Amino acid sequence: MTKYKGLIFMPAFCLLFAGCEFYDKNEDKLKDESRSWGDGGIPPNAGGPVEPDAGGWADEVPYHLLKWTFVGPDGQYPEAVPEGVLIKDLRLHKHYFTFKFERNLSAWGYSKEHYEFACAFVKKEDGTWIGGKFDWISSAEDSRIYSNMLSGYNGWRLGGVPNPCEFAFVVVDTRKNRRSNVLTGLWHR
Repeated sequence: MTKYKGLIFMPAFCLLFAGCEFYDKNEDKLKDESRSWGDGGIPPNAGGPVEPDAGGWADEVPYHLLKWTFVGPDGQYPEAVPEGVLIKDLRLHKHYFTFKFERNLSAWGYSKEHYEFACAFVKKEDGTWIGGKFDWISSAEDSRIYSNMLSGYNGWRLGGVPNPCEFAFVVVDTRKNRRSNVLTGLWHR
């Protein structure tokens, strides 16, 4: 009976380690598929990035093309100007995304615990960008999950949005006059 126990545990042992290897390969695939346009790359069909100014600003999709569709009671900010906060290295994954602050909300005079709008926009099949506020973000955070966008928060709907789709992220000051630069990537839902 002892020699048969080894035969029972050996397949389970192999499956466990094969599963770990499978996970590692998929994680690498996710890293390869997640696009980082924050390092100067040009997202497909975005019309190219805006040239950086002396402060390092570069929108990867022109901000005026972002249509504030899902705004809820908090309003919309089509006139916000780039000032202070600078974000980079956007990495999109299936259930969440990450980014880095080059200059965080302290550039707007806020503490690490202060929250401002996390805004996302997606490109529809017809080429229009739709979106708006989907969450809050502070300087202490560098990731967000998509659950609010997927659950209808502030009226969010993804009808007419292809999968994968182009995705844009921007941080907006609720004073309605300031924003970060705009980063883009490809989101596989």
